[in-house]
Amino acid sequence: MKNVTPSPRFEQEIKAQGFNDVEALCKDIALHLTYDDDLSVQYLGRVASLAYPTDAEDAGLAHIHLWDPSSPWFDSGKQAKWNKARRQFDKTSDTCIVYSSHWENEDDILLLGVATPCHSDKAKGKSSKLYDNNFMDYFIKEGLKFNDL
Repeated sequence: MKNVTPSPRFEQEIKAQGFNDVEALCKDIALHLTYDDDLSVQYLGRVASLAYPTDAEDAGLAHIHLWDPSSPWFDSGKQAKWNKARRQFDKTSDTCIVYSSHWENEDDILLLGVATPCHSDKAKGKSSKLYDNNFMDYFIKEGLKFNDL
């Protein structure tokens, strides 16, 4: 089982999303990350590593899509698609949890924060926070520190 630890920033941001029981959330994330394609945690979706900015891979950064009906980009059609998904990979939203996985012990996970929007849509004038160097700088620094790099 994964050892999931929340950073102070993550705790603040996730509570702003309405998740007040951070300990229970960490347990759910540990379960979600331990078992591939496990759908038992209904509000967690696709898991993917981050390759941008360049140092994101060195920092062990990845993200988990999060059910977020308060997001204006996660409309009823996208919510219905999430609910019908039979694979974790098909559960995507526009809000995600950014975390770092330790390079030496991948079971050690540090939850860093929440990113929204996490997808770009130029037609809607929406830019992904995951491609914003200024926004990602904190995650990279904390991920590198967590990885002792």
